[in-house]
Amino acid sequence: MNPFGEENHQTIVHLRELVHTFYSSNNPTIRKEVEHQLTQYLESDNAGKLLQHAVQLGDQELLFFSLNAFYNFIKRRRFSTEIIQQLLQHIMALHQQSNQLPIFLLNKMNSVISYTIAMYILQTKCNPMIVLQSYSSLDLQIQLLHGIYETIDILPYDLSVQLQKLITSFQKEIMTMFIQTNNLSSILILSDAVQYSSTFPKELLSSLLQIVYLSLKNSTYVDYSLDLFSNLFIRASELIEQPFLQMTTQVIQLIILLQTPNALQTLINFSIAFYDAPILIDIIPVLLQYCSTSLENCVDVMEFFEEMYTLYDDTPELESSLQKFSIEYLKLLIPLCCVHSFDDESIVTRSKLRAGLNCISEISNSLYFDCLKSFLIQNQSNQMVVESICFLWEAVDKLPQELASVHIHRPN
Repeated sequence: MNPFGEENHQTIVHLRELVHTFYSSNNPTIRKEVEHQLTQYLESDNAGKLLQHAVQLGDQELLFFSLNAFYNFIKRRRFSTEIIQQLLQHIMALHQQSNQLPIFLLNKMNSVISYTIAMYILQTKCNPMIVLQSYSSLDLQIQLLHGIYETIDILPYDLSVQLQKLITSFQKEIMTMFIQTNNLSSILILSDAVQYSSTFPKELLSSLLQIVYLSLKNSTYVDYSLDLFSNLFIRASELIEQPFLQMTTQVIQLIILLQTPNALQTLINFSIAFYDAPILIDIIPVLLQYCSTSLENCVDVMEFFEEMYTLYDDTPELESSLQKFSIEYLKLLIPLCCVHSFDDESIVTRSKLRAGLNCISEISNSLYFDCLKSFLIQNQSNQMVVESICFLWEAVDKLPQELASVHIHRPN
């Protein structure tokens, strides 16, 4: 006996044929028509049943389409608590049968489960961890909860606000639980919890800093720890105050050692957030060190100057250090902005500096052109250096008559 029933069986056979036609055909007209037929059926009340059939049949192509259909089905409607609970139980039960699926299908299924749980907790106002405790795997709990946090970004505005408010009400409980796991893999959720919640329990700040420090020290989940630290300093100005300043300084020292693009961006953002803090003086030379390694890093650090230009007038003690820093930065730019006429990539990259060079000029006052003139005298026989100097000069002011004939390479 066919377990699906004869009518369902014929439908499933037809759908499988459609799905396989979609994947095997290179004809865009056929693919569009097949997709239209599939969508009409899949985005209906049959979506949940199809998931079950796809899992039981082990048909990966049908399962992928069915997961998309189930997701769209959940998104399009606002169900009663009872229906959402049934849908949640249904897809969670299917997940238990899906351990052997390829990773892309498991990730898709996890996204659908996270969205369904988000709908469920909106209806029931319950702590998401009550639902997630059905899963014994900490890694799976983390992945699903991460998906719930991300759901805040894709919900309609009214539901997004409700979900954020609801999760915030459980924030301290959720964060405390993951801190107590003593597992650095929890750092992803802790970062989400700080980022997506509308308030922040400052009493957990010391524990969170300690987790960031240990993660960086052990070179484990480094990018997640940078995200958590970034979310912390956006929310907590106490980081540069006692009793947290010492640990914050230790974290910054570890970030300095990383020498990665993400570490550089974290240092830039931290410097902008705490531009008037003494710790900035220790970070500025590090930003210069990054600049010395590539033109791309110089482009990133320009963001720091553009922000500082709007702030340093209000902070007189910053003026002298920023002036010195801006000139050192300019000295690095001159050789790094040297390009060959056929080096389109470098020409495009350095063009991104143009808008910020006015800030460098203003911060350094007359020293900007003094520096360029000095390099010009020392390198007047080197056409690449002369062209670089002209690029940096012309971005801020009209070229002097003696340099007017120099051809400046521009993006195509």
